[in-house]
Amino acid sequence: MLSWELLLELLLTVLQYFRFVLRRSLSRSWPTATGKVQPQVEKGMGVRAPYRYRSVFGYAFPANGSRYAGFFALATEDEATAEKLQKAVPGTTVTVRYSPRNPDVALLEDERIFGLGVIQNPHWLP
Repeated sequence: MLSWELLLELLLTVLQYFRFVLRRSLSRSWPTATGKVQPQVEKGMGVRAPYRYRSVFGYAFPANGSRYAGFFALATEDEATAEKLQKAVPGTTVTVRYSPRNPDVALLEDERIFGLGVIQNPHWLP
């Protein structure tokens, strides 16, 4: 039998996924901006995580005369790879789609960076 905590975590993950799919669909008509990746942290995850480590990054982009930011993560098998990504990825140029009504709502157009799938706006960040 599944615990309440696990069921809640699963429900949150499913809701986050559907929210992402909806935003991805809506974002096709949003304007784009060029953003720059900034380092954040590599994060070890619990044993239930599909990958043991996730390297978290920020990105900044201009919109409507202001500077906005977002987050993404790249999943890796080991801590050494996560640390290497923290050195290699910062400074990378990315394409950002943002809501013209609220640029705080943004998604990376890039679905892969350095050959790894992008985890958009991870809900598990502290």
